[in-house]
Amino acid sequence: MLVLSIILSSCTKEPNFVVNFSYPIDENDPTGVQGGSNFTYIEGESVETLVSRIKREHFKHPNILFIGPVYDLSQVEETPDHLKNYGVKYSLFPYAISSISDHFGWDHYDELKEQQANNNIQPFLDKYCEGDSTLGMKLNPKF
Repeated sequence: MLVLSIILSSCTKEPNFVVNFSYPIDENDPTGVQGGSNFTYIEGESVETLVSRIKREHFKHPNILFIGPVYDLSQVEETPDHLKNYGVKYSLFPYAISSISDHFGWDHYDELKEQQANNNIQPFLDKYCEGDSTLGMKLNPKF
């Protein structure tokens, strides 16, 4: 019985939180075609530290780097609430729609477009983006 419990306990998956990152293939079109991958998120790590680690380990001198929402690659846990807006200022949204998270998905895009039609996106920015535009919005304001 002891052997069975050890075997079963060793099969338990631990969450593996990661972020997707991307960078423009053509820096003259920063919100266009992207390259990228995912990168391990370390609990408690600031966005700036994460971005520095990605740049140090994957690039020599990237000028533009976008990061997506934190998610559990092992699909064991939901993303904790305190990580839902993690890295929003480095987001490519609205030029990239998140399919791995309910944050910055199509519902958010539709809400942004509705507020944009009313010529006032500030309520959207206040609600989801800590009051400021995403990096994607800043680099290409014609969304």
